[in-house]
Amino acid sequence: MSKAMMVALGVLVLLLIVFPFGVNPYTVQVAITTITYSMLGLAFAFTMRVGLPRFDIPAWWGVGGYTTALLMKDGMSFWLTALIGGIIAVILGALVFSIAIPRGMIPFLMIGMVLTLAFYQMYGSVSLFGAWSGITNVPPPTIGSFEFVAKRDLYYICLLYTSPSPRDRTR
Repeated sequence: MSKAMMVALGVLVLLLIVFPFGVNPYTVQVAITTITYSMLGLAFAFTMRVGLPRFDIPAWWGVGGYTTALLMKDGMSFWLTALIGGIIAVILGALVFSIAIPRGMIPFLMIGMVLTLAFYQMYGSVSLFGAWSGITNVPPPTIGSFEFVAKRDLYYICLLYTSPSPRDRTR
């Protein structure tokens, strides 16, 4: 990587870090939503790159998210429940698609779309999941005694989840 690219990357990281201090809470909320949808877009782009386009990614996000919220309401740590929710979503997805993939591309796509719509209806219809209002009174994530309650704090969690790992490389 060239020196100019390193400087540009450093400036970008610095701007991302100071961004929430210079804007109002609504703009921070828009940034959080944008980052969240960009994570979904990156997941979809990855599946397109490997030749298995998937339209069910939001359904598995829902499985992980609702698992996390339900376990947090029972008093578990966000960091542990996010890991558990992710593992459960991966296991369920692997089970479903170990059946769908051998059937061919069209059934694979259709099963994914049907599951996404079915999960959407289930989350909205079942009171365990808070029906259409969602799960309420979920405690905020914490590290020690620090609680991530402000929009700015949640923005930094989103940045953490979207930051590239040291092993990420561009072609």
